[in-house]
Amino acid sequence: VGTVLVFFGTMMTAAFTGEPEQTQTALELFGEHTELEVRVAIAVAVVIFAPLFEEILFRGFLYRNLRDLLGPVPAMAASGLLFGLVHLEPELVLPLSGLGFALALLYERSGTLLAPIAVHAAWNLSQLVILVILVEG
Repeated sequence: VGTVLVFFGTMMTAAFTGEPEQTQTALELFGEHTELEVRVAIAVAVVIFAPLFEEILFRGFLYRNLRDLLGPVPAMAASGLLFGLVHLEPELVLPLSGLGFALALLYERSGTLLAPIAVHAAWNLSQLVILVILVEG
């Protein structure tokens, strides 16, 4: 579900802006630096700390409270949109909103924050791996 929503968001953004998808700032920093220490620090922040803190905030706090007010699906949409907006990358708002929606759905179905934390971490790790493959061949 998450991949489909991110893909759909990416296609919608491209249709509206005509621009190719950009990468997040943290990924750009990772690609710009070749020092092992810097790359490890960025990787730890992106793969461990960001998923942990963002899932506690967006799914554990925001989504749960919105769900009590609005119901599950509107809360997934609202928290997903806020997740996309908070990354401050205009061309990634729709794809990241789709990912945020999917992570809220995963949280709702699993009943635990561990599931969206793990998927979020795996997603971010996959983005780093793809970047390394593209940049370093």
